[in-house]
Amino acid sequence: MPNVYQKSQNIPIPCRTGLVSTLRDLAIGESVAIPVKKKSSIHPAARRAGVRVTMRTLGDGTVRIWRVAAPQPPGGASAPSASSLSIFTD
Repeated sequence: MPNVYQKSQNIPIPCRTGLVSTLRDLAIGESVAIPVKKKSSIHPAARRAGVRVTMRTLGDGTVRIWRVAAPQPPGGASAPSASSLSIFTD
């Protein structure tokens, strides 16, 4: 019986081109437009990519997504932990 499958070598694996990898590859301030029907998948994809985004629905049937910087707490420092707070007693 002849071999039905053909073996191959040195074929590169293509890069992923989904929304998660697209958002991960955006620099802060860059944007991408996607169809409105994919709007509900934007925030879950951004969460999986570990990025913060903002989006606007455009009149041409697309949603534009911008990667934004994570907001810093006031003063530029992290919020104090419970162990670093002083408790005064009388």
